[in-house]
Amino acid sequence: IAFFLFVFVPLNTLYIYIRFQVISDTPHLFDTFHMYNLAQTNIVVFFIFGFYLNSMSFLKSWKKSIAKNKELERQRLSYQLQALKNQINPHFLFNNLNTLSQIVKKDSDLAEDFINQLSKVYRYLLQQKEKDLVPIEEELKFLESFLFLIHIRFKDQIELTIEEEHLKDFFIAPIVLQLLIENAIKHNKTSKEHPLFIQIYREGEFVVVKNNFQPRGSVAYSSGTGLTNIQERYELLSNKSIEIEEDFKVFLVRIPIIYEDKNLINI
Repeated sequence: IAFFLFVFVPLNTLYIYIRFQVISDTPHLFDTFHMYNLAQTNIVVFFIFGFYLNSMSFLKSWKKSIAKNKELERQRLSYQLQALKNQINPHFLFNNLNTLSQIVKKDSDLAEDFINQLSKVYRYLLQQKEKDLVPIEEELKFLESFLFLIHIRFKDQIELTIEEEHLKDFFIAPIVLQLLIENAIKHNKTSKEHPLFIQIYREGEFVVVKNNFQPRGSVAYSSGTGLTNIQERYELLSNKSIEIEEDFKVFLVRIPIIYEDKNLINI
């Protein structure tokens, strides 16, 4: 604005006056009206040119701001995701160390088997610590060792079925199935007379973990992970959320299926 008022307008007026009045061979053809029109035209051209330059500058700054915000968002999501993943190990250890403390006094051989399987499971946790996603096949293989620990603890009180033939060729957040099984056990009564039935199967673009609903009178200690952890992880990893349904008969959680380079965000 300052350049326009104090530089362009005076110089433009002076130029028109000199060019068409002082040094012109036909100054009578350019009266005040004509000179005003010329000045007006030059001012319009200046505004168009100035608008173009300011628009380009604005777009450049806008793109730079978007790139900076994306980088900050990427860093924020990365930090959040790492923090959420770090919550898993304490949650897992708390539950299984409690189990170990109960059986070590009763059966030393069983305790030794439990420790061996626990080491296999924990090795998997360490291997997946830096990963955001794993193939569903790896997660199901991990469940074999994990379910051995569950069987030692609950024996015939829990029955779990997995429809593996439909659970192939996609990705899942690591340790999600384990957390959902633990969540079902933690919140429901289990006994030989009234066992807890847990099913894992595919339903469209979701992996479903379903159990019969027989709630405990009181719930065991929770470290604050579980469903909240899974929900937050999937909000960071994909454009979908988990779905939860419950009534007086069943409780189920639907986990979105993630395909590589399709739903995964760039973290």
